[in-house]
This record gives sequence, C-alpha cells and structure tokens, in this order.
Amino acid sequence: MPTFAYKAIDRAGNSANGTLDAADRKGALRSLSAQGLRPTFIELKQDAASASQAGMDSAQDAFGHDEAAAKKKRFKLFGSAKSRSSVALSFLENLLMLIQSGLPMGDALRLLYNRVGDEDQKELASALWKRISEGRTLSGSMQDFPLYFKESQIQLVAAGEASGRLGVVLERVVEYMRESAEARRKFTAGIAYPMFIVSMALVIVVFFLLFLLPIVRKLLQAMGGDMQFFAKVLIGGGQALVYGGPWIIAAVLIAVAMISNWRKTQLGRAKTDAWMLRLPIFSGIYQHQHILQTSILLSTLMESGINTPEALRLVERTVSNTVLRGAYSAIRRMIQEGISLSGAIRKVRIMPDIDVDILSVGENTGTISGSLKRIYEIHRAALNKSMSVLMVVLTSGALFVAFAIVAMIALSIVMSVLDISHTLSTH
Repeated sequence: MPTFAYKAIDRAGNSANGTLDAADRKGALRSLSAQGLRPTFIELKQDAASASQAGMDSAQDAFGHDEAAAKKKRFKLFGSAKSRSSVALSFLENLLMLIQSGLPMGDALRLLYNRVGDEDQKELASALWKRISEGRTLSGSMQDFPLYFKESQIQLVAAGEASGRLGVVLERVVEYMRESAEARRKFTAGIAYPMFIVSMALVIVVFFLLFLLPIVRKLLQAMGGDMQFFAKVLIGGGQALVYGGPWIIAAVLIAVAMISNWRKTQLGRAKTDAWMLRLPIFSGIYQHQHILQTSILLSTLMESGINTPEALRLVERTVSNTVLRGAYSAIRRMIQEGISLSGAIRKVRIMPDIDVDILSVGENTGTISGSLKRIYEIHRAALNKSMSVLMVVLTSGALFVAFAIVAMIALSIVMSVLDISHTLSTH
C-alpha cells in the first residue's frame, strides 16, 4: 500500500507531520480528517527503488510527450523574456475559471494544457498536472516554481486546500495579482514620460555641443567676440560628462557591486533592509505595499480557519525584509504569551496607529478578518495616491530639467547673436 508524507494542523492549531499508509490520496485525506487533522501538505512517499526506476524511465511525461523534448521546452520556459508574473497571472486566471465551473483540479490542468495557446502556460499545466497525479497538492507543486509563484501565493493556496475553500482563495490571489500588475503598469507608464523628456533634452544638448556651438564659436572668434556665460556653462557641463562620465559610471557600478556583496552578509542584509524602511518618499510606498500583502494574507488565512499564531508564522515566511520578519516573529511570541494581536502590533509599530485601532475594534467585535480587509482598502487607496504623487514629482522634475537645458541653449544662442550684432555696430 502506498505511503504518504503529510503536514497538518490539529484542532488546537498545532502543527503535526508524519506518514500514513492509504490506498490513494483521497483515502489519506479521509484518514487524516478522521484523526481531527487538517492537512496543509500531503505527498506520495516513494522508496529508493521506485525513485531510481522513475529516474531511469525514459518513456514519456504525463501528457505523452518525450522527456527530452519536454526538457527543451522547459528550458525555453525558464529562459523566456516574457514576464513571469504575467504568465503566472494568466495561468491562475484560466485555472480559476475552470475550477469555478466545477472541474476537478486534475481535469482543469489537463484541459488547460489542451486548450491554452501560450506555450509557457502549457508547460506549467503539464508540470503541475504531473506532480498532482503523483499525490502532491497544488500548493506543494507550486513550490517547485518559485520564479513564477511567490511564497505568499503558495501559502494562500495551501490554506484554501486545507479549508476546502480553494476556489475562494484562488479568487483572492488572482485579484491581488491583478492589482499588483496594474500598479506596475501605471508606474512603468508614468516613468516612461519623464525619461523620454530627459532623453530628448540630452539629445538637444549633444546636438548643440557638436553642431551649433562650433559654428557660433567660429563666428565670435571671427568678429572678435567672446563666449557668453550660458554657453560656457554648457561647454563645461559637456566636457565634464565626456571626461568624467566614464569615471562616474565606473564608481557607481563598483559601489553597487560592493553593496550587493555586503547585502549577502547577515549584517549587510539587516542594515539595507532597515534603510528600505527609512528612505524618503519610497519608504511610504514600501510600507503601503507591505501592509497590503500581509493584511490580505492574514485575512484569508484566518478566514480559512487557521489560528492567529500559525497564520502569523505563515506570513512571516513570506516577508523578505529581515527587520519586518523579526517584528512578525516577536508579534507571534507575544500572542502566545496572551497579548492581543492589536496590542502586539502596537508594541512593534509595524502599522500606523489608525490601523491598530481598526484592528482592535475588529478583535472586540469578533470581525478581525473584516478589519484586516478594511486596512487593505485603506492602504490600497493610499498606495495609489502615493504613486500618483511620485509620478507628478518625477514628471515635474523632468520637465524642469528639460526646460532649464533648452532655456540655457536658447539664451546662449541669443546672447551670442546680440554680442555679434553689437560688435558689428561698433565697427
């Protein structure tokens, strides 16, 4: 009889893991349920002989395709220039649509493979179907593709599987991914215009320095005139860029490399993560983004029946910033000591006071999940506002720089012409 390895949560919210024998995955799930355990991970455990045989088996993959061809296609998938986040979003949108139509997971993945036209999504469907057919969960299968699925998304899917609310949870995941993709699109579109303006201004400067300025200089020398102030400033700036530019670029690259290597150390990672939380303007956007992710994750996990300490432990695993991760670890310890969630968050100060007050009301009224959703909505609006302000600042700065450069060129030409006219009139 096959042996399954599992991880589960008992009625008290404690984690449990082990192995059990069952005829199939459904039988293993029924056995765990009879023991009062809610599984978060279950996988067929193969012995060494069967694993070796599977490795030697060069027949065909789950969909009847040659393994060598599958590897080539998989290499193309992971080397694709297409945005991995957009591939994951499209894939989960299609999968959600099929699951909401009533299809089992395996049938939904098989239908995706047969119907979807995008090769990347076909590869994901094939790989996930193969793992699920071996007895693994969807969340456990998604963990093999960290470049496509974030840890927070995987934890939410695991919670949905454990609670039997996978469709609802997937809908939350897809909604959040859509909002993140829209925010990235707006930022990219917003930053493109300032960059275009500055680039055009630099092109104008180069054209002036290489073509117009030599002509003006020859005329002035022939007439006995002198270069005007703004022309001298442009010449000096151009020469500084020509001679000093490579050194500045080299210094920046060296500094980036040094900081990158330092960040790989424990001290460097802690220091740079702390800097991220104190950067002017960007720290506010970073905070909004972080609270958006953790509030929706906490809300969904708690709605799925996972207790607060366990939900915080899962959230802690999804946080990349070491300072914030330590804060969530401290919050979890305080809750286990009997302090309320709002009280613990107020002590470590990872949320604004207004958020803590909303959370406290939710705890008192028994609607903590609703309070977390309210916090999510508040910070979503605040993030959109902050992004709009940042775009205005960048656009205004770019226009100012472009206007200043063009104005200096115009003034240098006009004043040079006036100087030539004055020279001619005096002679």
